[in-house]
Amino acid sequence: MNAETFFENFSLLSESPNGIQKLREMILQMAIQGKLVPQNPEDEPAQILLKRIKAEKERLVDKKQIRKTKALPPVKINKFLFDIPETWEWVRLGEIGDWGAGATPNRKKSEYYDGSINWFKSGELNNRYITESDEQINELALKECSLRLNKPEDVLIAMYGATIGKVAILKSTATTNQAVCACTCFDGFFNEYLFLILKAYRKHFTNQGAGGAQPNISRVKIIHTLAPLPPLEEQKRIVIKVDQLMELCDQLESLQQTKYQSRIQLNNSALSNMLDAGSPEEFAEQWMLVCDNFDLLYDNLDNVEKLKQVILQLAVQGKLVPQDPNDEPAYVLLEKIKGKNPSLLIVDGEMPYSVPETWAWFKLGDVGRIVGGGTPKTSNDEYFCDDGIHWLTPADLYNYKQKYVSKGRRDITELGLKNSSAQLMPAGTVLFSSRAPIGYVAIAQNDICTNQGFKSCVPHKMEMNEYIYYFLKFAVEEIENAASGTTFKEISGKAFGQILIPLPPLEEQMRIVAKVDQLMALCGELETRIKKAQDNSEKLTTAMVSSVVG
Repeated sequence: MNAETFFENFSLLSESPNGIQKLREMILQMAIQGKLVPQNPEDEPAQILLKRIKAEKERLVDKKQIRKTKALPPVKINKFLFDIPETWEWVRLGEIGDWGAGATPNRKKSEYYDGSINWFKSGELNNRYITESDEQINELALKECSLRLNKPEDVLIAMYGATIGKVAILKSTATTNQAVCACTCFDGFFNEYLFLILKAYRKHFTNQGAGGAQPNISRVKIIHTLAPLPPLEEQKRIVIKVDQLMELCDQLESLQQTKYQSRIQLNNSALSNMLDAGSPEEFAEQWMLVCDNFDLLYDNLDNVEKLKQVILQLAVQGKLVPQDPNDEPAYVLLEKIKGKNPSLLIVDGEMPYSVPETWAWFKLGDVGRIVGGGTPKTSNDEYFCDDGIHWLTPADLYNYKQKYVSKGRRDITELGLKNSSAQLMPAGTVLFSSRAPIGYVAIAQNDICTNQGFKSCVPHKMEMNEYIYYFLKFAVEEIENAASGTTFKEISGKAFGQILIPLPPLEEQMRIVAKVDQLMALCGELETRIKKAQDNSEKLTTAMVSSVVG
């Protein structure tokens, strides 16, 4: 990719997932490949500059200002990392500066610390320029320990662990610990350009350091690394251009964040208006306003997830579909199921929120039978089989998006069922993971049992199961709050049965479920569209990055 194509697609690239970060990477790669600024034939070629740099190194060695180092291997043509302009040269990093790592003065000797000499650790290389370290050492430590006193404008690079490849430029005289290597650039190599090279090489250094318990690179690896050397004047132009583009990236990032927050606020306002709707008719009006602005409100997955939660909330508050006065009231439905039992009804003071007059509040344990689960002894092969009684664990529902589930990864035998606390439940049972984690919900498509990580509800009237399913998906946070435990939280069967559920007339339950199904399908289409757009954008960005970095 040339600079013209890159700048034409700058805005497009920034809009893709992680686009700004990838833009920054591309800027650095194009910079060190000579693709960011034009070459000037009037510049002193790097071949001549390299001779001057070598002469400078020899002069410093002769004056004993730096130590003489072992000769580095010659640069081989077939070892180049990428193509560079004709006026550039490939060099090893050890040729362009004097490199040295630091050390840690003995921690047991307090007399080494609390002095006036800055002593940087790798975790402190967080900014482009650094001046003051968290800890200081003194002249005694400098004299008795293997410390290198680095000059202002030296370039530092972290060599160990999670910080490997982090870079900074010193703005004060300072030392470092052994996890940091410093470079004093020779005359003719611009320290700011070295900073860009090392930033561009971070992934390369990270890969070089992989393999051990703690990733690390060494001074030796660094000084043997090949780097592109432009003419000195071009080095300076590259740094100026990179700074300009990075500032533009900062501005784009800020604009994107502002835009994202605005979308979040608009969506929250729209959802709030829907929740405040006093009737299904008012909801329909607010919903139409949302539909008219779908492209504006729902271009990110976070907003779609919030929309799904609001749909569930409206559903269980009786605001999603209109009530029909001809529907049989909910309390009559429960009387038919359980027999006349006024104690089942929840009095007004206990109601979490208002619901339509034809609805009634009940405890979940009165709406259905609460069933736990169990695990047969895993060391007994006679308890497990490939095609037996379907048995489910919470892990089977991880990332599971369907409403109904038929089986898990393993089946158990009749003997396994008999010798465990697992219970066989009928098709239509609403399954709810009660720990690790709390909140996976599905409906059994067939007879099934579960491990102890579930508390399930077998509805007294099976036609209620899909409404109960959606209620439980809405009530996950409330159920989590009712859970207990120290190592991990779990909702007990007793506490699960005490959860209050607002029950509409059966006919209205059917209408609610149909409406939620319709709206959830729409949300699914939105998510698919967003993911596809992000994926296409990601592929485009990746292709453009690949055209730069190879």
